[in-house]
Amino acid sequence: MDIKHQSLVLDINETRNYTLIKACQGDQKSRYIDCTLTQNGSVLSLTSNYRAIVKASINNEVKAINSCTIDTTSQVIVVELTSIMLDTPGILNCEITVQDGQQIVTSQAFAVQVRQSTVANETEIKKSKEYGALVDALSSIADVESKADKVQGLVDNIDRLKSADDIIKRLSTSETNIETNKASIKELSNLVQEVKNSAIAEIESLKADKLDKADFNAYKTNNDTAVKKNATNIVQNATNIAQNAMNIAQLDKSKANLVQSYNLFDWSILNGKTANGLTATATDDGGYHITGTPTKKYVSMLVKSISLENGEYYITSGKTTNRQSNCYSQITLVDKDKKETYYSEKSFTVSNENLSEIILSVQTGTLLNYIDVVLHPCLCKAKYKDNMPLSYNIERSTLELANQLQPYICNTMSNSQIKVTTDKSTSIVLNDSSDSNIVGLTLYGKSTQSAVPSPTNPVDINSVENPSITFSNKKSSQNLQLNYILRGVDNTCDVLTINSDGTGFITEKLHQLVLLSSDFDNLKENPSGTNTHRCTLTLSNSTQWANSSVKYAPLCNVLQFFAFAGTEKYPCFDIRTNTLYVDLGLSLNDTKATLKNCADENNGIVLVGVKQTPTVINLTNEQINEFLNLHTYYPSTTVVSDCDSQLTYIADTKNYIDNKFNELATALVAHESEVM
Repeated sequence: MDIKHQSLVLDINETRNYTLIKACQGDQKSRYIDCTLTQNGSVLSLTSNYRAIVKASINNEVKAINSCTIDTTSQVIVVELTSIMLDTPGILNCEITVQDGQQIVTSQAFAVQVRQSTVANETEIKKSKEYGALVDALSSIADVESKADKVQGLVDNIDRLKSADDIIKRLSTSETNIETNKASIKELSNLVQEVKNSAIAEIESLKADKLDKADFNAYKTNNDTAVKKNATNIVQNATNIAQNAMNIAQLDKSKANLVQSYNLFDWSILNGKTANGLTATATDDGGYHITGTPTKKYVSMLVKSISLENGEYYITSGKTTNRQSNCYSQITLVDKDKKETYYSEKSFTVSNENLSEIILSVQTGTLLNYIDVVLHPCLCKAKYKDNMPLSYNIERSTLELANQLQPYICNTMSNSQIKVTTDKSTSIVLNDSSDSNIVGLTLYGKSTQSAVPSPTNPVDINSVENPSITFSNKKSSQNLQLNYILRGVDNTCDVLTINSDGTGFITEKLHQLVLLSSDFDNLKENPSGTNTHRCTLTLSNSTQWANSSVKYAPLCNVLQFFAFAGTEKYPCFDIRTNTLYVDLGLSLNDTKATLKNCADENNGIVLVGVKQTPTVINLTNEQINEFLNLHTYYPSTTVVSDCDSQLTYIADTKNYIDNKFNELATALVAHESEVM
């Protein structure tokens, strides 16, 4: 399985959430985010001296504080969405902290939408209970990491165990230790949350009663005493976890032998393989150490067409390190129509009557980063899947058990509403709307003609007059009408804007002028080049038009626009600043007579064009409130308007996440098929 990293640009001066990332409950070792940090749009330079940490919480519950990889070549921070971070469905709120010595900076927050798995077996996570001991707890974790470094040295010198019974006995002892320490962690989390809640309550009380500095210092002294007592418990639990990690590490080599007893494929052909910058070397415990930097995407260390009987099977890479690991084993089932289906770290079914080929491979994905990983690949019957030791089913280092302490001591982040802005349209169907008032609305004007006008064939100019907008579902509807005319030509139009802060206005970018018969008494000859019959009419100084030949094409009910860049082709006009240009191919007197006649027969000659300077017309509070009182319906709403509109509304969180996840899943499948 090769899933591309998602990318985010996070600004350290931005306060709003950046919500784009999707994942599913239970995903593991498959969700990575490449984050670029910026300051007011400028990319921040990252060096190897920096330390990056991702903090995450969901439903006001802390989930993780994990170290991140800094790729100084690509200038990105690589964030892994771990199985712990994704074990609870909902909105996972995240932020990245970067430290350089004493300097610490935090990124813009972003959210991960975790879709609920169709089959879930979640373990309830009790709430944290300590507040003031956060700093001491982090120091304790550093102590755990130091202990874990010593563990790695022990692993390399552990003799193999003598028998399967001895292996099973040691595994059972380790599992008992794990459960004991889980209970210790839960007990510790209760203490952490207890102190945190007490501290928050006391601080709020101090603020409400406006206690003086002396009162607060007395409180702080008492609270610090309680924190120190709980810090002792934190250190003890961290020590227990480190010891448990060491027990597991000591069994790694013995577990490798147990795994190989179920293998249906001889992986030894991997030893000594080199391909496109990568090298595979056998390890003492039956694994394969793969190192190097791939020179291209999808480097294959091993590709083998194999035969399997009909039945259920399981494929795993058996990674035992937490280092750079963009390398994995994979099964590809090719059906009779040459369609390929890929499996990695999962079970699969072989029905040979439907297959043309089964391909086993060890390969890299799309990343070209340095790889340093030990694989213990295994292809076995699916019934032996549960016999695979934990470290072969889930990639982890000996530090991961110690890191279980981290989710219980970080600050929580609150969930935020999901605000969605639609595309511009006259008809919008919302499949994720909630029962809430709208957040914002924009209406766009437009002016059109049904045919090309001429002096003998006048064509009315139709603008959006008194536009209305309707919100409805199967049972109810609301309608609101604006008593105004919204005009627009080409890409320029009048715009009505309603904002959530209670402001609303119309930006009038066009105007309409009606010329009567008497206005053409002042028409003058003004030939130019080949336009020998061109005439001009100077309009009032209050009528200032944008340069039509550059910006837009104005409209007239009796004449067609022409920029007069060459010989006249038909009765036409142009308009610039405060001058109307007309060329009917007639003398001045005949042109006057024709235009006067058109004005008399059509109640004036109508011009619609763009102003040099837009006019802003503020709406009344009553008008603004009428728009903001429009509301959407749960779970869906249809919005229909007389002109193009854009709506900002509050989405129903679950439906929004489900819809976006389905879109993402479809896109990923299409992209994966294209890449493969």
